[in-house]
Amino acid sequence: MLKYSTFEKKKQHFYKISLPVHVLLILKTESFEGTLMSDSITMEKEYQQAMEKINELLKEQETKQKSEEEKIAEKYAEMNQTPWPEEALAGIPKACDLVYEFYDWKDEDGYASIKVFMSQSEAEAYFAKLKDLVISPDGARRDNELIWVKGAGDGFTLSCTYDTHMNILSITYYYQ
Repeated sequence: MLKYSTFEKKKQHFYKISLPVHVLLILKTESFEGTLMSDSITMEKEYQQAMEKINELLKEQETKQKSEEEKIAEKYAEMNQTPWPEEALAGIPKACDLVYEFYDWKDEDGYASIKVFMSQSEAEAYFAKLKDLVISPDGARRDNELIWVKGAGDGFTLSCTYDTHMNILSITYYYQ
């Protein structure tokens, strides 16, 4: 019969799976690295049971990670409370319906600034829109912490930066 147990070591979860014929698997869930050892007595059915259990545990971990990402995205969405300023930012597509903050210094300094909490995939989708509209023909550039685009349109120049650690999109819209 297939047996498994979970244990925690230094805040990392491990699964230990063993079969009566000396099959042992230790799976580190953060990186999904594992070791499978068996002797020559291991039968195909027992091997298949172990592999099914491994796949089941990996799916459980993936589901758990996705739900945590969804919770984070919901939390950020709650922080965005100001409607997107469509009239002030003519010529650029809407990144989302609500933004965290918007400042319009058109008369003082000639630009507007927006900050939006969003996921990295949402920011990448927004940058793709800018590329499709030829506002940013080269598309996005990235380094370890930032993804950014610069572009221009009819009557404006644009600088967008997404901070991957803070999950915030910053848009600076320069009036011309």
